[in-house]
Amino acid sequence: PRFFAGNPVNDDVFNPSSIPPHWNFTDLGDQGYSVPWIGVLKMRSDNHSLASGPECGIDLVLGANGAWGTDKASILDIEIGNQLPQVFEDRIAVAEIVEPGNDIKTADLLDMEAFLKSIVSPAPHDFDEVKAEAGWKLFYGKANCVACHSTPEGTGEGYFDNIVENPPQGLLAIGIKTPGLRGLHHTAPYFHDGSAATLLDVMKRYTSPDIPQVPSDLSENELLELVEYMHSL
Repeated sequence: PRFFAGNPVNDDVFNPSSIPPHWNFTDLGDQGYSVPWIGVLKMRSDNHSLASGPECGIDLVLGANGAWGTDKASILDIEIGNQLPQVFEDRIAVAEIVEPGNDIKTADLLDMEAFLKSIVSPAPHDFDEVKAEAGWKLFYGKANCVACHSTPEGTGEGYFDNIVENPPQGLLAIGIKTPGLRGLHHTAPYFHDGSAATLLDVMKRYTSPDIPQVPSDLSENELLELVEYMHSL
């Protein structure tokens, strides 16, 4: 939605971003996401975020892929924790004059939060148990996927701008938050810009020398085992 004509918060950078799945938010409290709305949406200095800082601040108001509060969270007067550049503040002010009454109320956010928490990930894809177990061992061992995907849902702390060949630009240049991994077989294409058509393409990209977290010497068979493990989630 950030590219629709007249969007007041368009950063004028072609920076496509696919919307990640909104499921498995029920255990966020167990993962330590106990900060309030404004905290959930903070930038790099606060790793308790579910997506890139700018994406939360911009897309939340557009109904796209922002982050949401938890059972322990409180709704503050300001729903967005990121300070937008003044040029965007000015555009929003003009948009409100031209088409008033589009501000999102606290009650709407609470309704949206309740709806998102009701969504659970789909059942695992058909998978080969032997290969999936081998992939699980690689995930937590040689492949070192757990360095970034460290929580039970496969999320983790930190923002990354080196995962895709063309790093995110404009308001997403801060980096992309580590996404969850459940139900991945339903969410192709992959990465924030949809640049990987299949899970195997994802694994091949991770073996690139410019992604130091993952060794570049994984064999084709090991990559396929990792894919099979993804199918089991």
